Amino acid sequence: MSISDNSIRVGIRHIKAQIPALEPVISKAPRFDLTPNVPNPAAAFESLVLSVISQQISTSAAATISGRVQKAMRGTITPLKVQRLSSQAFRELGVSGSKARTIFELAAAVREKRIHLGELADMTDAEIISELSAIWGIGKWTAEMFLMFDLGRLDIWPAGDYGVRKGWQIVHRETEMTSEKQFNELGTEGSPYRSIAAWYCWRAIDLHKTGAI
Repeated sequence: MSISDNSIRVGIRHIKAQIPALEPVISKAPRFDLTPNVPNPAAAFESLVLSVISQQISTSAAATISGRVQKAMRGTITPLKVQRLSSQAFRELGVSGSKARTIFELAAAVREKRIHLGELADMTDAEIISELSAIWGIGKWTAEMFLMFDLGRLDIWPAGDYGVRKGWQIVHRETEMTSEKQFNELGTEGSPYRSIAAWYCWRAIDLHKTGAI
């Protein structure tokens, strides 16, 4: 599965035109490169578990804890392996109690066939968000990350993501970060390529740290 090069070119031109503040980032950052994972049930489950682990912690902390969990499960995170671990084992790996509960809930939903991860690719963005949000502890942000990085959907605007909002603040040279509600409305200008705009907002943070913008 891949996003066509033509779609990326058209999307980048659209974002430059509709959100000109991102143009300096687009010109200096690496070209938009979102290669979605193969949307099979096994990969989808592991990706969702790792997204849950990553919620509200730094990238480095998420990578460390995710590595521990993968090592504990001998490389592959599956519903059965999850159910074989105790809550205490997850805590010892650095996973909070609430996140462990979410992971257990997801594993149970998959094994009991209350959710069919292999069918998500055929659903609309809104349907997928609704389906995943039905699992305790999985919210809109986790579903949006899945839509972007696993399914390659190009019109996702994760207004609740701190990094995207921070990048927007940087490129627009605003003194305060926009509220999530206002930010959600601002993103409409980038439709139907809001994922590209969000991706460059993340890159804006990297460039700002180096003084490039």
